[in-house]
Amino acid sequence: MSAADAELRQAFAQLQAQMVETQQRVSALEPQMAGLQRAQLHADATLQQLALAGAGGGGGGGGAENRAYQPVGRAFLLQPLPELKAAAADRRSNADAKLEALKTMKDYLERTLKNSENNLREMVQQRKEQASS
Repeated sequence: MSAADAELRQAFAQLQAQMVETQQRVSALEPQMAGLQRAQLHADATLQQLALAGAGGGGGGGGAENRAYQPVGRAFLLQPLPELKAAAADRRSNADAKLEALKTMKDYLERTLKNSENNLREMVQQRKEQASS
């Protein structure tokens, strides 16, 4: 009975460790997801402002010759609006793809956590049944 009890304790400890690790990984994903959501909002706001700048443009002509400043570190570069719009759309699509991948990973980890919890409950229930017999 002692060997089976030691084996049960080892399995119990292993399941607990797996649960803690999974919870930590889920917790680590949440700030990453929040950062990507902020990046999406920033890219959307940039696209809206660039659309307004291209449509309203002061003075002289069509939207193709309008330019705006793009921040580069501590400096700014004067760039054509289509290039800035393409860069903002690129940032938005990259953030979308990364966010989708993180959501998929989070769902997988949550399922794994739930399975571990269920296995732990079953193990405790079996232990109770063995103790009462």
